[in-house]
Amino acid sequence: MSANTTPLRVFLFPREPLDAFHLRRAIGRSFERCFVDVLEQSLAGLRTARAVVRRGAALPGLVLFEQPQRDAKSLEMLGRIRSLPELSAFPLLILGDATEPMASRIAFRDGADGFVARPEADAELPRLGRDVARFWWRRHLSKSA
Repeated sequence: MSANTTPLRVFLFPREPLDAFHLRRAIGRSFERCFVDVLEQSLAGLRTARAVVRRGAALPGLVLFEQPQRDAKSLEMLGRIRSLPELSAFPLLILGDATEPMASRIAFRDGADGFVARPEADAELPRLGRDVARFWWRRHLSKSA
């Protein structure tokens, strides 16, 4: 991104609020200009995201959903994100369990556009940021081609 471009806005739905600080920092460091909105994985978080989009200022270029394990709550939230007109148009990337061999395939089946393994340790946070940036750039460049 050059200095003349609009910063990338990311909606981050972390599973645990304490995870948000480290995830936000890793993602922010991987883009030249980026800001990350941390939203709860709840109806209140979805309402906030919808309100931000409806205002029309700085729409998100990416929605990140942390899913440490595939369970009924996370599947319901993913379904809601994909069903909301305000959010369904944005790329959805799941941050999920690296130990699950089928995690990427399952993420696509659950409605995501991509999958990135959650870090197991703080030392892996830069890798997470790079993987998220790589996903976004590939998607962004393929749409502009």
